[in-house]
Amino acid sequence: MLRKTIGALITLTFGWLVGCSSAGPESIGGQTQALVTDAGVCVQNVLCIQGDHFDNVLCRCVPDVDAGACISTEDGPCGGFTQNPCRCGPGLACVPNRIPDIPGTCEPARCCPAGWDMFTCNEENGTTGLNCHNPRLACASSLTCGAGCDFQVTGRCPVCDPIVCPAGQTFDRKLCRCVVSQCSSAVDCSGALPALCQVCADGSSACAHWACVAGACQVAVCP
Repeated sequence: MLRKTIGALITLTFGWLVGCSSAGPESIGGQTQALVTDAGVCVQNVLCIQGDHFDNVLCRCVPDVDAGACISTEDGPCGGFTQNPCRCGPGLACVPNRIPDIPGTCEPARCCPAGWDMFTCNEENGTTGLNCHNPRLACASSLTCGAGCDFQVTGRCPVCDPIVCPAGQTFDRKLCRCVVSQCSSAVDCSGALPALCQVCADGSSACAHWACVAGACQVAVCP
């Protein structure tokens, strides 16, 4: 009787250790990880909650939106007060509708620079958008979105206001931030120069030389 009892306890202890081994479900990032055997086979030994499904490739429960998400292309719907709102694809931004409950429209994620003309244009699907026009271009604007020499935008580009930079730094308008200065004068610049000479606007002649402009080394010809 004693031997049978000891044998049963050993069997239960061994089973408990196996059940508590690392082969059981694990939680990764708040999601339940299933069993992966030594052969790399995914075994579903977990139940997914409502709104999730089991992915045999990732071997864990993932949200249903990952399986059948609505991804819109240009001029497609996005957002809005719907059960499963669509999202815009890469390179597109969702322009909200004037009525929040109605889905917006996916438009190219570009902005119109300050000083350029921005005006309302007509979409092919009957909606409206925004066109951006460079006033320096010798071509007419178009009332059709993205037509002619205009390009479609989602709004104005943010204005980059220069700030006072610390000593040894200059403000870069392209990066819109302070950067370490490359030079303080032309003597700090070096390197190969192009064999270029020309007659300047004042009638004098000049050849390519180094110049320090806004803390950066640039090749200049005429003053």
